Amino acid sequence: MMDEALIKKIVARILADPQMLAILASGIERPKVDSDAKPLALVLIDSAASLELFQTLKDNWCQCWSLRVCSFGPVANTVGEFPTLSCEQALRESDWQQLLIPVCSGAQLAAFAHGLQTSPTESVFAQAVLRGIPVEISAVESGFTERTPAAYRNLLQNYQQQVQQYGVNFGSKPAPVSVKPPVAEP
Repeated sequence: MMDEALIKKIVARILADPQMLAILASGIERPKVDSDAKPLALVLIDSAASLELFQTLKDNWCQCWSLRVCSFGPVANTVGEFPTLSCEQALRESDWQQLLIPVCSGAQLAAFAHGLQTSPTESVFAQAVLRGIPVEISAVESGFTERTPAAYRNLLQNYQQQVQQYGVNFGSKPAPVSVKPPVAEP
């Protein structure tokens, strides 16, 4: 006979499956579950943009996940309402079942596509992919302007397609492409 801990683990894995998340996100009423039954998600926050978007996404994410935050760089230790851990701890621990990245930069997306691990974000991302842990990136901060050549935009789009082949989802709603006004030339 299965014990309760094993059943919770099985349910958590089923709920962490990207296909199940799509079903749940389609508007079907979600059953209420105990907070200890929710699967654990690791949230990577490494920039002000990521922290800002996390503030708007956290309520929605808390409905499905028990969140643990890994914040570092200029925003280290700025999310006090959730349990935190370092990237080194996140890489050692294997209990998280989802990786949530509120915002990734174009440079990070390129590194993800090429399998590079030169930063904490890239290392945790790579470990998630290697372990088969679902990853969701809510927005990509491309830095495009109206003057960005189409070929360069296509390059970033190709990186996104490559990363999607690893099983990564890009938010439940398409995020607007960041467009900064062109810099006036002297």
